[in-house]
Amino acid sequence: MLKRDLMKCLLAGSMLMGLGFAVQAEDFDGPKDGPKAADGKTIVVLAADMKNGGILGVTTGIEEAAAKIGWTVKVLDGAGSVQSRSAAVGQALALKPDGIVINGFDAAEQQAALADVVTAKIPMVSWHSGPKIGCDAPGGIFANVSTDAMDVSKKAAEWAMADGGGKPGVVIFTDSTYTIAILKAAKMKEIIEGSGGTVLQWVDTPIAETS
Repeated sequence: MLKRDLMKCLLAGSMLMGLGFAVQAEDFDGPKDGPKAADGKTIVVLAADMKNGGILGVTTGIEEAAAKIGWTVKVLDGAGSVQSRSAAVGQALALKPDGIVINGFDAAEQQAALADVVTAKIPMVSWHSGPKIGCDAPGGIFANVSTDAMDVSKKAAEWAMADGGGKPGVVIFTDSTYTIAILKAAKMKEIIEGSGGTVLQWVDTPIAETS
């Protein structure tokens, strides 16, 4: 039950971010009923980097959804570094929450630390934590809410081709800290070069240092 409640909370957060405040409640075409939320739960959001707009938006959505069902949310900011995220996982364990949301970083990066979460039997759900979308994600994660990374890469490459008049010169930025980022960048490179464009440079840099 708690895992389902956590999943609903995370999904609601993602949908709130995507829909925006301009959309009225009557426009929502998703499920309108489900299991009653458990009372008085506390969850921890492990945010990769709260300076990232997407991660901030998802965190805000989770907080809004949790407020609707009377849950408490504690946010731990990984501040864009592997070391800070490792420390955040340790802090989350010490808080002994009812559930944990991994928000915006590759779960494989923190595999050893997250194994302790599994041992403690704390349910985990995630947003963009790896290449597998949906339930039974690796590492003991109940479900990973994510877009199709290859579809995103395809759309980005197609836009670059169109914007560059069919023969663009492109610089691709990626971050090898994240497996999914490398896969997405490689897909963009493949499509651009296969369609007549040129990849001028492949830049591997920490995402937290780009703006």
